[in-house]
Amino acid sequence: MQLVKYKQNPRIKQLIKESLSSVHPITNEILLKNQDILDDFLLSYKKCDLSSECQQVTKGHQIDITFQNNQFYLQNSFCVHQQQQDKVNKIINNYLYADFDVKDFLLIAKDYYFNELANTSFKLLTDSEKHERSNLLKDALENVKKNKTKGVYLYGSPGIGKTYVFKVLANTFSAKGKKVAFCTLRSVIDKVRRSFKSSGVKAAEITNNLKQVDVLFLDDIGGETLSPWSRDDFLFEILNYRMENKKVTFFTSNFSIDQLEENFKITKKNNAHNQEDHAIEQIKINRIISRIQALADEKKVDWDIKRNAC
Repeated sequence: MQLVKYKQNPRIKQLIKESLSSVHPITNEILLKNQDILDDFLLSYKKCDLSSECQQVTKGHQIDITFQNNQFYLQNSFCVHQQQQDKVNKIINNYLYADFDVKDFLLIAKDYYFNELANTSFKLLTDSEKHERSNLLKDALENVKKNKTKGVYLYGSPGIGKTYVFKVLANTFSAKGKKVAFCTLRSVIDKVRRSFKSSGVKAAEITNNLKQVDVLFLDDIGGETLSPWSRDDFLFEILNYRMENKKVTFFTSNFSIDQLEENFKITKKNNAHNQEDHAIEQIKINRIISRIQALADEKKVDWDIKRNAC
């Protein structure tokens, strides 16, 4: 009767199965020899499930059992709730800068794939979009894993999900231990300007984080009107540092890189009053564009508009 209880326990059952391919398989004889410790384990064992509250006496911690050299051993371990919380904390803590609330968007590539991209009942995306998004994430993750330093300049119409996909990618890098920053240029420039008048986070700290972070995401580049300082000092300093130090950088935009160059010209045309001024402006614009091209491969996406969905 006792043997049946042992073998019905999911954790002991797992150990028995794993032992079958080892030099010390768990036999009935071994189970009976370890009755005391197995009984202690059954008495303390509580299985946690993420769909319900933590069942452990000491929240987040559970009694586990291992098997080695014909002997069972009890040990303390984290339950699935604590393991999940540790994963969440890792994602949040690896962001050096984010202009969205990370704790409210924790989706990583693996879950995105199974919940949406590989889910035939998920109809908000066409099959071709699912395939393209899946390949985009897969290629980006593999490139960084292989120590390739070029990111992606992803452009297309507003509201088609570019930011959503790159937030998933940013979370995934963070979950894998990379230090990450995710920001729109407009918001980070506003924060830097405010820092000049406050005693809080300093402009130099923000700038250094964006320069040195493992993976930087600049969202919606070209969606802002840049002052000479914003473009030629702040943005150029960050992009130039990342190019010279081979730091992985991703961009989203509503403009192709050629259109972005024209956008910079339109933004700045009032500052150039003669031919010489225009020539200087063009040099400054070219410096920015060349850094973007060095940092990222351009990719256009023609997804359907789905603002606030995915």
